[in-house]
Amino acid sequence: MRNARTPSATQEFVAQVFASGLCFRPAMTSSHKIPADTTQLAGEQVREQAPAPTLRADAPEFVPLAPGTWQQEGLQNNAFQSAASQARERACVLEAVAFQEAQLRLELESAQQALMESNWRAGQAAVRAGAQAAAIADRDARLATVERQHAERLELLSGEVMELKSENATLQRDAALQRAAASQRAEVQGGRNQLVSEEELNALPTFIATRNCRPRGEHQLQLDVGETVLLEWEDEADGPTGGYWAYGHKLQTGYIPRFRLEPCRPRGYSSSSASTSL
Repeated sequence: MRNARTPSATQEFVAQVFASGLCFRPAMTSSHKIPADTTQLAGEQVREQAPAPTLRADAPEFVPLAPGTWQQEGLQNNAFQSAASQARERACVLEAVAFQEAQLRLELESAQQALMESNWRAGQAAVRAGAQAAAIADRDARLATVERQHAERLELLSGEVMELKSENATLQRDAALQRAAASQRAEVQGGRNQLVSEEELNALPTFIATRNCRPRGEHQLQLDVGETVLLEWEDEADGPTGGYWAYGHKLQTGYIPRFRLEPCRPRGYSSSSASTSL
């Protein structure tokens, strides 16, 4: 419960209004004071508030009054003046209150406008932040796509590199085989034995020796790498009359086989009619 001695906010505002001079309050005198009960006024107090005028006895309109009548009319007049003064004060205070209310309303509207502007700026900032976040997400997605594409391309290139390496190894192996075959042919054609390594021997291709010199038949022989066989042809040499001289040699592991077909000039055959392939 509010303390009776504590002034309210309205009382404080009214005091500030009168202190600022916005509303003029005349000095309170004894004539402006309205007693709670006029019937309790003492005679001395009545005389101080409204002194009796000097009456002339020869006044034609003079009518003797009952004791206390003048004082009562003066008190009524003072009460009327005090009520009017209070009404003016109240009107001034109401005007000041209305003015303050208008100021407060303007301040409230200004604060609301500032709040709306602040909310609008906050919304714009949120929109910009959302746009930036979307741009960052799009950039990250594009970077992820590029990285994935690069990874796929790198994987494809790695596969191609492996294939190229395999092809290169195959080509190198084929070249080695071709060199070994050429060396073999050279050694066979030169008629020399040569000691070779196991790897080179394993790399030697299968070869076929064919003899189709004579009309009566063709002899073929296929040799597997590392196989130990005896290369022999029928010794059907007719001496200087025709045929081929065939020399067979045993194939041993680690050695290139050497065999030589020495053509002769048979009767009735030219050199172009005989064919030998190694």
